[in-house]
Amino acid sequence: MGKNIKKSLIVFLICLFGCNSIITAYGDEDISGVYQEIDLIVEQMYGDVSYIVKDIIPIYDCNFNICEYVFDVGLDNVDYGYFVYNIEANEVIKFKFDTYSGESFEQKYFGCEEITDKIAKKVDEFTYELNDYQEGVQYVASKHDLMDIFFDNFELVYCSYILKKEKYIPNRVQFGEDYINKKCNKNYCCAAVAILNVLGQYKCYNTNSDSSVSNAYTDIYNMGGVKKLNEEYVMDQTKMGQVVADYAKINKNKNIPYQSKKNPDMDFFVDAVDKKYSSILGITSKCGGGVAGHAVSVTGYLEFTPVTHGNDKRFLAVASGWGEIGDTEYILYDEIDVYSKYGVKFQQTIYK
Repeated sequence: MGKNIKKSLIVFLICLFGCNSIITAYGDEDISGVYQEIDLIVEQMYGDVSYIVKDIIPIYDCNFNICEYVFDVGLDNVDYGYFVYNIEANEVIKFKFDTYSGESFEQKYFGCEEITDKIAKKVDEFTYELNDYQEGVQYVASKHDLMDIFFDNFELVYCSYILKKEKYIPNRVQFGEDYINKKCNKNYCCAAVAILNVLGQYKCYNTNSDSSVSNAYTDIYNMGGVKKLNEEYVMDQTKMGQVVADYAKINKNKNIPYQSKKNPDMDFFVDAVDKKYSSILGITSKCGGGVAGHAVSVTGYLEFTPVTHGNDKRFLAVASGWGEIGDTEYILYDEIDVYSKYGVKFQQTIYK
């Protein structure tokens, strides 16, 4: 694969308690499966980059069963990003990789939070939270269970897939939670940030001016009727399209028509990217008896195609809304496991 580096992992030493990371793994024999799929993505998108898997983090569902594993990657003391392997889908479903400004999964989703004696729980495809360890709950799979996951019936897509297409919209604008909390006068709301990205792509405010960004965010906040729900600030996802259209008309006299669709398929967003349109994906999930959601702006997609047989694998590139600049994550859209999805496609070409 051109990495010239031995990635090894057979003996797992689980250090869930009293460690600086949620879970640490070591080993001395080669392992295939997930590593090979990671190799495929890295090599075809980023070239001959050397890296190692630095950590493996188990992710739990709302019933505290392991549903995913996160592979943190990097080299020496530098973090490059992570790959999320979903057990049910039996493949990598999400990743972030950047040799210049990468970060580990823990850094991205938990920041400076204390993680000792905590477990990571998946709320939805873009949201994770730390939960206290509870006595009597079997949290960490045994070595044998891990080997079953990695070796039994694994679809070796890396052997026969190539990157067919990588496409993005022009003039990508991506703000994140950290920037909003530092520079804006309103609380972080993911839907408002997704709208902020879209309006920035259509040059409806000055993206290089903190005051212009803050004023636009405040207007979006008010127009969308953002309200506090429990500890979060939320907007009705069905309002996102109209907020963009109204803001553009009022502030720049621009007409930006849009199309909304409940539970859109991947083609809905591919069509938007191909036509250089902005779009927003909203998701809603049910976890622990409650309802959670997140909204992200869509910036592009990747398409892997089989050499001999099988179905295409398509990853959607999204501005996650977290961090300083709403960094890009790639998700295997067809494997998103949520209660509902909502898409908004803005039918106006983006210009650089």
